[in-house]
Amino acid sequence: MRKQIRLNTLEIVQAIIIVVIILVILFPIYWLLITSLKTAISATSNVPTFIPFIDFQPSFESYEYLTSIRAAEVVKCLKNSILSSLFSASISIGLGIFAGYGLARFQYKKWKNEDIGFWFLSLRILPPAAVLVPYYLIFNFLRMLDNLLTISLLYAFLNLPITVWMIWSAFQAIPKEIEEAASIDGCTSSQILLKISLPLAKTSIAMAFLLAFVFSWNEFFLTMSLTYEQAKTLPVFIAAATTSPRGVNWSVMSAISLFAIIPPLIVAIAAQRYILKALTFGAIRA
Repeated sequence: MRKQIRLNTLEIVQAIIIVVIILVILFPIYWLLITSLKTAISATSNVPTFIPFIDFQPSFESYEYLTSIRAAEVVKCLKNSILSSLFSASISIGLGIFAGYGLARFQYKKWKNEDIGFWFLSLRILPPAAVLVPYYLIFNFLRMLDNLLTISLLYAFLNLPITVWMIWSAFQAIPKEIEEAASIDGCTSSQILLKISLPLAKTSIAMAFLLAFVFSWNEFFLTMSLTYEQAKTLPVFIAAATTSPRGVNWSVMSAISLFAIIPPLIVAIAAQRYILKALTFGAIRA
């Protein structure tokens, strides 16, 4: 009887913890939603309001502003964000596969593999502000400022260390005996990589692609500094369209932020089964 009471108490505590975690995760999204339904004046009120139709009267003026006055600009920035994020994530994954496989399967004489891997990681530690001026001078000389290809290549460079490390770990987890058996059966090195190693590492590759996409989608500093109008992305548009000398228009910012959540959410849902496999892979292997 006492054991059953302890189990019931433990289950209740676990349920409470889960509910609290869910509320902490979902509350910012709910706050964005209700703020987007307020007017610019009510959104800056000192008295917080939480429930539409009870605490405040909903208004769609923020959505009307975005879908009428700034509709063309929203569509252009959304397209730029999607294209640059997908292109940069694809580049970083393509390069990361070859770099990660090389680090996992070959030993280099002049530099240790761990040192090469740390060098890749140090590129991510490097603050973007440290390389902004050189990048600006280079792309200005090449006449590539305010160019979608420019920011896509920069995003790929920033995300390459993460993809290399994740894919390197994935290839290391694959037993070499599988590849050796395929080699004995007559497979070439490229066939081993494409037909054996890549399918076995696809969960980690999908996770690396998701992270690269999200990091590219959220990048603000470099995009703001190297674009003006044609290659402007959604984060830069949010900052420019919602700020003025009079302050921040929180209702418009909340409305456009809700739109900005949708594409990464779609990518995460599409990669959900790979995420679950990647999270449980280590436990199953152990």
